[in-house]
Amino acid sequence: MNLKGDETTLTFSGSDVTIANDNGCLEKEYATVTISCSGNYYLMGTASNFQVIVNTEDSDIGKVDLFLNKVSLKSDDAPIYVQRAEKTELHLVKGTSNSIEDGSSRTKTYSYMTSKGEKVESTNAAIYAKDDLSIKGSGALTVKANFNNGIQSSNDLRFRGETI
Repeated sequence: MNLKGDETTLTFSGSDVTIANDNGCLEKEYATVTISCSGNYYLMGTASNFQVIVNTEDSDIGKVDLFLNKVSLKSDDAPIYVQRAEKTELHLVKGTSNSIEDGSSRTKTYSYMTSKGEKVESTNAAIYAKDDLSIKGSGALTVKANFNNGIQSSNDLRFRGETI
């Protein structure tokens, strides 16, 4: 994948992330990046203990596209956690190998507001989605689930064209 230079890019290195072309929808706190609005986000690099959370506003009816481009994420919790989004798609970039691995236990709970009030939960998979999730592309994805499930969605879960 040839990036043009104006994409919102998250480049992981060790226990940190560098964000290029911040679109005003990213919040970095400790070892977590939270995406708060629809758009395209390109993930690359390796992180030993980092989490990407998607939590868009109820009024944001767009789609969050995460392009996995030679990314390797490990976390004590779910490395990719979709709390709230109309739709999230993981794109496995052609010719790339990507990996996601979670920890063997859960100690964190997440609290956030929904239109029905406060929601408190913990994650149950390495890739954990509360809303629609699609995984597609011609790249490869290895998911190592040490706690419970590898990939879990509370709504629709679709796969197309990838090697998992």
